[in-house]
Amino acid sequence: MVGWGKDEYGQISGAAGFSDLVAISAGLHFSTGLRRDGTVVAWGDNLRNQLAVPEGLNLLTPPELSDSQAVAADKAALDFDDFRGTNTEQNAVTSNLALPGSGSNGTMVVWTSSDDAYVSNAGAVTRPSLAAGDQTVTLTATISKGDASDTKVFTLVVKAQMTDGEAVPAAAAALTFDKIRGTNTSPDAITGNLVLSSAGEHGTTITWNSSDPGTISNTGVVTRPAAGQPDASVTLAATIRKGTESTTIHDRFALTVKAHIVITPPPPEPVEEKPFNFVINELDIRHTLGELCRRQVPDFQAGSGIIISNRALMGLKKQAKSIEIATSQVSLVVTPELAGSLLGNESAGSMVFVVTSASDGLEGPPYTSQVGAAVNIGIYARSRDDSFYAFGQDAEPFRDGVSLRFPYDPDTVTNPLRLGVYVSDGGTWQYAGGKVDADSNTITVRLRPDVQGAAGQGHAGPGIYSVFEFTRTFQDLSVHWSRDDVDVLASRYIVSGMPGGTYEPERNLKRGELAELLAKIAVFGDMKAEPDALDCTFTDVSPEDWHAGSMVLAGRLKLISGYPDGTYRPEGLLTREEIGAIVTRLLDALGIGAEEDPVEPGEGSSDLLDNFTDGKDVSGWARDYMRRAVQQGILKGLPGEELRPQSPVTRSQAAAIIRRILEKAGRL
Repeated sequence: MVGWGKDEYGQISGAAGFSDLVAISAGLHFSTGLRRDGTVVAWGDNLRNQLAVPEGLNLLTPPELSDSQAVAADKAALDFDDFRGTNTEQNAVTSNLALPGSGSNGTMVVWTSSDDAYVSNAGAVTRPSLAAGDQTVTLTATISKGDASDTKVFTLVVKAQMTDGEAVPAAAAALTFDKIRGTNTSPDAITGNLVLSSAGEHGTTITWNSSDPGTISNTGVVTRPAAGQPDASVTLAATIRKGTESTTIHDRFALTVKAHIVITPPPPEPVEEKPFNFVINELDIRHTLGELCRRQVPDFQAGSGIIISNRALMGLKKQAKSIEIATSQVSLVVTPELAGSLLGNESAGSMVFVVTSASDGLEGPPYTSQVGAAVNIGIYARSRDDSFYAFGQDAEPFRDGVSLRFPYDPDTVTNPLRLGVYVSDGGTWQYAGGKVDADSNTITVRLRPDVQGAAGQGHAGPGIYSVFEFTRTFQDLSVHWSRDDVDVLASRYIVSGMPGGTYEPERNLKRGELAELLAKIAVFGDMKAEPDALDCTFTDVSPEDWHAGSMVLAGRLKLISGYPDGTYRPEGLLTREEIGAIVTRLLDALGIGAEEDPVEPGEGSSDLLDNFTDGKDVSGWARDYMRRAVQQGILKGLPGEELRPQSPVTRSQAAAIIRRILEKAGRL
């Protein structure tokens, strides 16, 4: 089937109810298609009677093919998708095949298997045991009509299958805290929901049982004890089943759910409120905390705080300028947007920024080393009646967020791109984000009051802040070309490894894994769906699947789409031209390169894809996507100046692509 024209809504994929289409001319509002039997169909809007097929047009009949032409045509048309059944790739066959007995041009198709112990001549699949290993089987299709005959050979790999007795203990061994932790970093400091999947590895199912469902439900919803109450201890039991085999893990998931904490703002200092002595027509003027406090708070050593007056906020907003209030350990960036947010709130008259030293006894997050001092930070809106509203607890005065900038010593850092700002409530650290400026040796994090510890968007509220370098490396990346890309993304908690400390860089990326990556990028990149965006649902994804939530978010952002039959095929693989389409959607969502988009080459112009030896192999629907991905430097050629558009994308290639996108978006 060939198609051309508009494809904003999947028009080129055809319309439900129309089968045997061999050609589609797709328009924005209506499309026409040619069926194999010569009849014409149309679908879409009918504002001007476009869908009425002219009389006589359906009397077209296809030209009569000779027997040899019919055999050649049906041989060319026959591919793995015609008989794959529920399988997604030839090198990973796990279920029965649907072998056709005839072709569309009146040919007969007879199948012969090289090893009917694993694939019968009728397509029945018997998977080998784990001990026997994967088995390669050749299927030969003999296509004939009259005296004409030809063959087409398909090489398949039938995947080995664990017995139920082997699958259950293997799945139990793979079920670790990292699999269920969500945004939590330690089993001893649970503050966010857990990811308790009902599907285990190797086709097993998992049933969860909480010792305290009111604190952690059987689906992983966490309800923290109220402020002033003790932390709660909860044990999760996981029962893994397959067939008649089962086992229960009783003591692996002993968790501590942290109680909420009470943050009391400091009492206001008795000061006479005056505007700061700074020149606000200069951008980003720096003042030390000590200088400003001496002007504002007589006993600044005890108060460690500064008041930003109402008049100063008005001046910043009017002049559209920013200031940076700096200490030796942290700076507060006050922007005109923040000033306007505070002034627009009836309860806020001024702003208070408080910094004190924090205890050094707090253990850092896993796989990190601390490179900055820990400081207690509080940011408050001060009302005209001297009431205080804490950032993170009263979101309205700070609806546009605030930015904190932390210095670091480059001599103590191995790789600045692996730095991050973390925040703690005194019990556990959460990644808050941060963008590094290697020229000034600083890292800046934007904090939003409506986000609780979401990677890349900042923790909301007062707490203990510090800068850490993420130090985890994966065992199988020590000499791999993608090590730096993976390390940088792991430090942002966008990618993670496998059980046992490996990353599996050469394993092909699955579509379900892609959805999870896209959801994490969306959160890290502060991407927002349109208010009227609809949830994206697929017939082969249930709400209990580990990747279901990620698919909903990525679908609402229009980063992913399914197949015409309503499936997503999360276990399927991504080709390089499919990832090119994803790259284009991400570039659009991040606002990158719209003014530099490549256009369809015309007479006398060169096509970027012609720079590759296999550029002509890029599918028609993907050519614009691939041009843009190449033009923006996101997709690069492989050895031999090849694009390999139909080859699957590996986990290492995906990491490199994501890093290039985030760097181009200025997020790293």
